[in-house]
Amino acid sequence: MKQSISQVSTATGERIAYAEVGDGPPLVLAAWWTSHLERDWDDPEFRSFIESLAARHRVVRYDRVGVGLSSRTRRPLDLETEVGFLSTVIGTIADDPIDLVGISCGAPTSIRYTAAFPARVRKLVLIASYLDGADITDEATRHAIIELVRANWGLGSRTLTSVFRPGASAAAARYYTESQRHTATADTAADLLGLTFDLDATPYVDDLDLPVLVVHRRGDHVVETHLGEEVARRVKGAEFHRLDGDAHIPWGEDSGSMLKLINRFLDGGPTTVEAQRHLAAISWLTFDGTRSSGGGDSSAHRALKEVDGRDTPRSRQRGRQADRGRRSPAHCLLRLAGARA
Repeated sequence: MKQSISQVSTATGERIAYAEVGDGPPLVLAAWWTSHLERDWDDPEFRSFIESLAARHRVVRYDRVGVGLSSRTRRPLDLETEVGFLSTVIGTIADDPIDLVGISCGAPTSIRYTAAFPARVRKLVLIASYLDGADITDEATRHAIIELVRANWGLGSRTLTSVFRPGASAAAARYYTESQRHTATADTAADLLGLTFDLDATPYVDDLDLPVLVVHRRGDHVVETHLGEEVARRVKGAEFHRLDGDAHIPWGEDSGSMLKLINRFLDGGPTTVEAQRHLAAISWLTFDGTRSSGGGDSSAHRALKEVDGRDTPRSRQRGRQADRGRRSPAHCLLRLAGARA
């Protein structure tokens, strides 16, 4: 497939570059961390992921202002500005309702946009998502991560790659590391990390009233799984799926499982045997919709416990507090940075 790149100007004059590929109903990917429409397309794993989605949809993604092919001068960093960028792109590419995907820091933006413009979004997919960035880690370690990137973008980009894509091949990791440095300056990258931690969609999540799919890898140490569980718990009728793996970004590691879920959800068919999450009881399902047998940590065992309230995500979160500091995303980053300094 071949992507086409266009540009649109915001009301205040910034230039937003966006790419389209495929035919069919529009599927918009909200901007994440950093991106570069051309360099990302040259990444074989990323391209395969987008092309799989584009087999059924017209996939639209864009570089947020400050990175990639868009204007490199940023306006104030806040949620409403990000929503404005997303709104500009959607208003340009579609008149009818679109399907929207929010990945990582793109999730709060997607939630806020959908709450503000419910008639514009048909279905919402949230991957590696969170509501409030302040919940990702504590203030001291947030500051340390940001300053690592600002002070040494080379080391910072390598460190972030190690956490975002822990199972990537040497070639894939090297390309992703180089791409991060091509997408943004050190100061912009640090500022956008700060924005990631500042974004908070909590006041808007209760306003969502549409089909929502929430997907999280159980070993994600950047945005830990309980934050995705919290998103699903707050959205009426949302489906939650926990996949194996530890990569934060959706392409690369076993992306086929995630793509199958997304495509089934967007196409309107059931993604699981139990497709509906009710307010009183969340059914945590394996990828193929089956409940594994036996006790221990099986999905069936967890689901039954969660129904009667004895083992909820919140109670498991309390039980994790003692060791979160040892394996928090910030700790992982700083430990890697120290090993490579």
